[in-house]
Amino acid sequence: MSPRFLLNFIASSLVFICVSLRLSAQVEEFIPYDNKIYEISAIQVSGNQFSDANAIIGISGLRIGQKINIPGADIPNAIKAIYKQRLFTQVHIQILSQVQNVVSLQIVVEEKPRYSTHSFKGVKKSAHEDLNVIISNHLPKNSVYTNEINDALVTSLQAFYIEKGYLDAKVVIHQLPDEKKPNTIKLLFDIHKNKRVKIAKISFSGNKIVSSRKLRKQMKETRSFWHIFGKSKFQEDKYRTDKEHLITYYNGEGFRNADILSDSIWRQANGKLRIHINLNEGNRFYFRTISIK
Repeated sequence: MSPRFLLNFIASSLVFICVSLRLSAQVEEFIPYDNKIYEISAIQVSGNQFSDANAIIGISGLRIGQKINIPGADIPNAIKAIYKQRLFTQVHIQILSQVQNVVSLQIVVEEKPRYSTHSFKGVKKSAHEDLNVIISNHLPKNSVYTNEINDALVTSLQAFYIEKGYLDAKVVIHQLPDEKKPNTIKLLFDIHKNKRVKIAKISFSGNKIVSSRKLRKQMKETRSFWHIFGKSKFQEDKYRTDKEHLITYYNGEGFRNADILSDSIWRQANGKLRIHINLNEGNRFYFRTISIK
């Protein structure tokens, strides 16, 4: 047998094998689509512990006596409608029984876990009452616990401590199964307040008449860490009040048009805060003695 004939034989064999594999793959991918119209005789719901069965059926859009295509869009649309409620982790619809063109359907759901109770870690009991109010505003008992609620709780709890000067406060929420109640969870709020962030320096610009030292004295609740009297901490609500005190002081000194043009707050490399306030003092007004003759 010549080498050339052998090469032609091998090449032909390879082509035959490739064609055979391709045809085999095409046969395996073929799915018969037998579309028929069925009438719904009954609808049942299973797997629901907290959700009302009639409400689930109503949301699905399916009803007794309705004619649907199987396969078709009716069943997938019903599943999508139930999923949109964000109450379930799994939803599927199956045929319970079939007599000719009449079917009985079962909607099978797996509910998302419900919140039952919570506890705290890292904070004193004296803070529990305030924290419980924040939690109850976002999460009533037996409500579905979602990622959106988790994020809202973390944001609100951290904001609570940031307002108190704990700018580096962190909150982590752990979900634990509640053994006493099926498909419910207990939440553990792990709170790290960290240290209060101190104010390194408060500076001013635009104050040509009133000294920066006098202006700092008007800020009773916002003080640098070197201040002998009172703690150095930043609380946004008190900072806003102190800025109002600055304008009140200026008005009392005759600067009726004094205004804060801008203010900046930033963290230094050592973690402490810097505050800079840019002022417009305006003109000073004087009251003269008026005599009546």
